[in-house]
Formats: sequence, structure tokens, C-alpha cells
Amino acid sequence: QRRDEAAFLGAQQMASLVAPGASVGTMDFAIAVPSIVFSIEMAKKWATAFGLNVAGNASNPSDDIAGGEIAGTELLANYPDIAGVIAYNDPSAIGASAAAKAQGKSGLVFGGQNGGSDALEAVKGGRINYTIQLDAPSMGKFATWGLYDIVQGVDVPKTVKAGDPKLVTTENVGEALPWSAQLEAMQAG
Repeated sequence: QRRDEAAFLGAQQMASLVAPGASVGTMDFAIAVPSIVFSIEMAKKWATAFGLNVAGNASNPSDDIAGGEIAGTELLANYPDIAGVIAYNDPSAIGASAAAKAQGKSGLVFGGQNGGSDALEAVKGGRINYTIQLDAPSMGKFATWGLYDIVQGVDVPKTVKAGDPKLVTTENVGEALPWSAQLEAMQAG
């Protein structure tokens, strides 16, 4: 999934949008999904490497925008001086942004990961500052090919890398393709 590279891009973008040495919060999922745990560990590592202070973490209880708002409210209550939130997915970042708005807090930076249509609309609408678009169509393609090969009795490689993650901001969101368009392009090519 290349979540390590995605975490690097997200932390780098966060560091470019907040003051040097600023405190940020992270947001993970309440269920310890290995890829999400890894993603947040890498986000913390890279945020620190870029000179940010990781103040703390909150967990989205429901893996959706409503859960992101709950976790965002918790983050803002426990760490009122954070300058931004690095979330494991876009619904969490969108929910955290809504929590800040409900509390009258402005100027915070919100970044998510996945890069689906919800994130592209949230970036366009100014609800989040960036998303890291993972190459979900290639992940699905390789998983399908792997399952087919297993059923056919063919050895399957242990590691397959998805395509490059891409930083999507207000500057390039108009060029970002939703996953459905990426899938169509993959099928045509």
C-alpha cells in the first residue's frame, strides 16, 4: 500500500503548512488494523523528523466522519494548542475539521489519507488541507491477480507494491482523478 511513503508525504505537507516546531495530533482507528497502526507510526516518525511535536493521538471509534468528529473533539480538548491533525483516513480528517469548526477554532491544518471522492471534495471545499491519494485500483488489481493465481496453484509473490501515493492539495485537486476514473483508465490501458 506504500503507507510509509504516504506518511512521509503527509508529514512533509503538514510541516510546510504549520509553524516550525508546531504541535500536531494524530488520529488512528479504535481497532488496531496493522496497516493503520503502521501508517500512524510512520506519520509520527516523519512528523518528528520534519521538526513537528506530536502532542498526542485520538482514535476514531467508527471509521467514518462522525467518528472523526468525536476523535477530533477529544484531540482538541486534550491538546488545545495543536496546529493540525494527521489522520489515518480522510473521513477522520473531515470529522476533525468539523469538530474544530463546531468549537470555533480556525486556522488548523487537516490532512488525511486515501484520496477518494470524499477527500477530493473536502479539499476543494476547504474542509481539509490535503489528502494522500493511495493507488487503490492497483491494490485491487494485484489482490485479484493473487487470488486467481492461488486458485490456479501458481506461486504468488510475497510482496507487490501499489503505485505511487500522490499528495493532493488545493493547488492540484483539479488534476486528481477519482478512483473510478483511475480504474477506467487502468481497464482501457
